[in-house]
Amino acid sequence: MKTRVPSNNAFEPTAGSHPLAAAAQRAAVSSTMVNPADVHGKRLAMVAWGKKPDGTDDVVVFTGTGRWEGGHLTMVRDHSSFQILDEWLDRLKIVDADLKSALLEADYSFDVTIGPLPDGADLTQYLETGLKWPGIAEAS
Repeated sequence: MKTRVPSNNAFEPTAGSHPLAAAAQRAAVSSTMVNPADVHGKRLAMVAWGKKPDGTDDVVVFTGTGRWEGGHLTMVRDHSSFQILDEWLDRLKIVDADLKSALLEADYSFDVTIGPLPDGADLTQYLETGLKWPGIAEAS
């Protein structure tokens, strides 16, 4: 399954439901404004929150390098790259030292919420990232 991210998503982890949830909520409250230009050439983590079939939170950290291309920030990865939506730039945060290991040594991070596509969804309203959620086999 390829990961598609709705462009108007909101980040709302449930406290205590995942080991990163409390830290994420703390970071969301205490985040410092980041100059998006500072992310160029730095390790960047996208923290993707979803739900397991049992309703508990699931989280995956995808990393790459932030690169400004054509006036837009791109997350460059070995096998896929994608443009960070301009409306997500205000989500950029400096990774606190106590979260560096959990966020795979990233310097900056941002959060998104991922979910199943609704029936009849207009795929043009979603960003194709090329990312694959770990543990989910590709549909043949």
